[in-house]
Amino acid sequence: MKHIIKYIFCLGLLVNILTSCEDTRLDGMVDDKTYLLTSGFQELKIYNFGSVTYKFAIYKSGIGSSEAHLTFKADEETLAEYNQANNTDYKLLPSDMYSMPTNCTIAKEEERIYVEVNFDTQKIMDLQGKKQSSYIIPIKMISNNGIEIEPEKNMIILAPIINQPCLVFETSGLNMESVEVSAKGGNETFTTKVITNYENNEELTFSVEVDPSMMENYTGFAQIAPSESYSLESSDFTIPAGSNEKEISIELKKSIFQESKMCGTFVIPLRIKSVSQYYLDDEESIQFYKFTILPDELSRTGWKVIDWNSCIDMDEEGKEYGRTPDKMLDGDETTFWAAKWFPPYVPMPYFFIFDMGAEHQISRLAIVKPGGSGNEWRGLEKAGYFEYSLDNTTWKKLSDWVMESNEPRTHFYDIPSVKARYIRLVITEAFEYGGGAGKGPQDGALMDIAEFKVWGY
Repeated sequence: MKHIIKYIFCLGLLVNILTSCEDTRLDGMVDDKTYLLTSGFQELKIYNFGSVTYKFAIYKSGIGSSEAHLTFKADEETLAEYNQANNTDYKLLPSDMYSMPTNCTIAKEEERIYVEVNFDTQKIMDLQGKKQSSYIIPIKMISNNGIEIEPEKNMIILAPIINQPCLVFETSGLNMESVEVSAKGGNETFTTKVITNYENNEELTFSVEVDPSMMENYTGFAQIAPSESYSLESSDFTIPAGSNEKEISIELKKSIFQESKMCGTFVIPLRIKSVSQYYLDDEESIQFYKFTILPDELSRTGWKVIDWNSCIDMDEEGKEYGRTPDKMLDGDETTFWAAKWFPPYVPMPYFFIFDMGAEHQISRLAIVKPGGSGNEWRGLEKAGYFEYSLDNTTWKKLSDWVMESNEPRTHFYDIPSVKARYIRLVITEAFEYGGGAGKGPQDGALMDIAEFKVWGY
């Protein structure tokens, strides 16, 4: 009997312990909810491979006690809601240009799934053109079984922009900076690069040609390089699978320029003629490869400034400074010409005529502002142009020149290679004008030039 009483007592104690303890395992947990990992407007840059798949992720968070049954809605009503909310006028991408599931289920134990949207890239490009986004798919996620959807993460707007998969020059058209080459020495080899604008997984073969007819639309001042002055390593090339680029070597034969005393900036008009896969872009498949043949700086011994129209020594009080035009030829950057600094000012433009004493083939000019401590603010000439002549009677324009700021002390200007004896430097604009703020070229300008230099043969 005692054993029975003891057993009943223990059993009651155990029941009491079990019923008095709460199950706290779910404390702090929230009900399941779903949301789009990436929501809102998504501009998709995709390539015209015929069919392209885009994936977006749906997440489910919470205690994991519920399935999520979801529907995707992409229709005129959803589009109108988006356009009104965002003050846009996008059109709905026609349903025959993409495919996607209309619903999905996220199981209790799943945290995320991916939804695939398959685009017909050719149809889309035919509809809206390349590199444009006029049509969208506004995909709204709707719950079918009452599971909560985060309201700020319930819509994704897909805006496909179709690009052609192309082989292009890394630097195309006129965008290449000129490669500078000394006229002295033997041949030199340079490279240019051809790349794919997409991730390439196939072996590509392509060919490159020199096309002189491209010069008909050339808008620069450089001249076409003589065909005998360079050679390409080949005309046919290969990019292996998994690579996106190929360097092309160009050998420059400098003796051609040395013998004929040619200098200046030249162009090799290159074109990607063909490629084994996909497309060529009309603009990015061409390159005007530019190089500048630099002869030595000419000696200025015997040079003279034979005419000018503004100088500080035109005023009695300015003569003591000795800042006359000949200082631009003395090789000393701490001495300089100065414009007429005292009223009445000389209206612009200002000009100088330099007599080199003999004819030279010239290709580069430089304007040097005063150097030395305390002269950092001097200069102040901003823009103008160069002219040249063989007889100081008939003048032709070489090129315009401009200075972006007054800070650099030396400004170089590559010009069309010409034969000249006389050079006229004309200044039409200044950073500051005579008489202070609100004045212009008609009021003259306070400015200085330390040296005028020329490169050629």
